[in-house]
Order: sequence, then structure tokens, then C-alpha cells
Amino acid sequence: MPQIGDIELREFRESKRKNGVKRNKCIWSACQDCGKGRWIFLWQWRKGLLKYCQLCSLKHMNFNKQSVHWGADNWKWKGGRRKRKDGYIDIRVYPGDPFYPMAHKGYIPEHRLVMARALGRLLCSSEFVHHKDGDPSNNQLPNLELCTANNHKLSYRDGYKRGFADGRNYPSDLATPVITLHGSSKKRVSVTV
Repeated sequence: MPQIGDIELREFRESKRKNGVKRNKCIWSACQDCGKGRWIFLWQWRKGLLKYCQLCSLKHMNFNKQSVHWGADNWKWKGGRRKRKDGYIDIRVYPGDPFYPMAHKGYIPEHRLVMARALGRLLCSSEFVHHKDGDPSNNQLPNLELCTANNHKLSYRDGYKRGFADGRNYPSDLATPVITLHGSSKKRVSVTV
């Protein structure tokens, strides 16, 4: 059994090194609380680090409300809202919230939360909330409608048809090319502006 203060060259497994072995000077040190001995790196001992063993260090950690900045106390807190890459906004909910069962990893898409609060009930996974204007960040209640999967697909189809019809009725002052095919051959094409 080593004595406190014994210094030894110890080997540690390390995958980054060529031979997989790293050698460091270590010192046998005792925990200041329980007196349990263990090997620590000499440079850590010289800096005054690792005064306590792993179990005793948990007792000395400061977990009070002022030192740990979670949620609204964190300086990077954005009100529990985050915007996804696809444009939808997620809202943070906590286990005490009645809509928490709809959450995935603590977040609910804002459009589903707005609709659920308006209806006063949880939404099923088979219920879709459709944005009428197609903007996923516009989560005002007049812009949202509740529909099934089939109706959701139909509303998108109708929206594309409506947009295509509106696009064909541009004013004549805009230069839009018109492509016409001549005869049955697809090789003869003329473009007029």
C-alpha cells in the first residue's frame, strides 16, 4: 500500500496515442474529508486541485439557486421559444403544465399549443394544425385550422392550385414568357414574351 506523498510514473490507456499508452507522474493523495487514498496527477496536486474524492466532492458542490442558472435565470434564456430550421416555433413546457403530454423532449410546436389551448383539450397525434397562409411562424388563431391528415393534404393541394391560377393572371405589363408547341413534334417550340 503506497504512503501519502509517494510519486510514481503510471500508465494510462489512451486511444489517441500511437501505442495507446500514456505515462504521467502521479502522487498518492488522501481526500480531505474521508481520508480515502487515490492516485492523482502530480500537476493537479501542485495546483491544489482534487482535494476531495469523487463522492465527497459532490457534498461540497454548491447547488443553491443563486449559483446554478437554469431556465429564466440563465443569461442566454430566450423565453422558452426556439425556431427550428423548417420555420416552426417550439415552446418549452414543464411537467406541471396540462399540455405537457403533447411535448417531445420538453417542447411543443407553438401552432399545436395555440390550437390545444383554444379548444381546451390535448390534441391527438392524428390531428393536424394547418397554417392557412402557409407561413409556419404565423401562429395566430385565425390563421390556424384543425384538420385530419387527408384534409391537410387536400388543403395543400388546393393552395397550390389557387397559387398557380393566381400566377397565370399576371398583369400584361409584366414580361412572362409563353411556350407553345407546334404540331405533334415536341422538338418545335417557340417562346414569345
